[in-house]
Amino acid sequence: MNRFKKIIFFVILLSWFLYLQADARAWWGGSSSWGWDAIGALIALLIYAIYEIRRRKMIEKAKKDLEKALSTDSTWNLEELKRVTENVFFKYQRAWSNKDLLPVKNLMTKSYFEKANKILANRLNKNNKLSFFKSYDSYKYKNILENIQIHDMTLMSVRDFPWKDWDMFAMEVSASMIDYTIDEETWKFIRSTLRRRKNESDKDYEARAKREAEPFKEYYIFIRYNWKWLLNNVKQQFSIVWDIIKLKESDLIKVLEKERASDDVNDDVFYN
Repeated sequence: MNRFKKIIFFVILLSWFLYLQADARAWWGGSSSWGWDAIGALIALLIYAIYEIRRRKMIEKAKKDLEKALSTDSTWNLEELKRVTENVFFKYQRAWSNKDLLPVKNLMTKSYFEKANKILANRLNKNNKLSFFKSYDSYKYKNILENIQIHDMTLMSVRDFPWKDWDMFAMEVSASMIDYTIDEETWKFIRSTLRRRKNESDKDYEARAKREAEPFKEYYIFIRYNWKWLLNNVKQQFSIVWDIIKLKESDLIKVLEKERASDDVNDDVFYN
């Protein structure tokens, strides 16, 4: 049994155990809160299992699609796709930290360049939590990104067309970095993406945020135009289980069994 099957087996086993425990507690008049917690854990585990199955199928589909594309077009080379992604990733992070995306404009589609500039302006120039007496956009921020490292890249999707233009691919980038924001005028610490520990003081949190790299995943979506790969979108997360979020546990179990028995997977989540 491979590692992936072991994970799924463990999730199903643990889910069934939690379900039985919740049922037993209710039967013996136990805490209803505990019962609901167990059911909530069961649902979360089932959704996670479905997510892992769909993700694995997506990766396998991308691998097959790449092999098919490579058979007729030598430019569909995995190492080259990773090189393109890595190059854009580091240049994009540096440009973002410098609050100037012009140096990477030629690496992006026009539409994404405009979108990225809006995201950058919204994140760095506005904060409505600091004071009720200053204007909404009176604070100018600088996003500090340091110790940026890529740990792994996984091809998630391939779209190959008979012509060279409009080919697309999505690459999952597993990376880590120190990421925090300061007031550019006073150099005062504003916030960090790092999760704050319980009862952690402001001083300790700031010190940790400035030295501790945080792991993250991003999805870089490229489109080929005039024989050149251009960044067309960056997603911090994607949902391949949105359609099942509100289902009850009995329905989730049916979906899980269906996913295990099927090879179908939809990678439109990257391009929508």
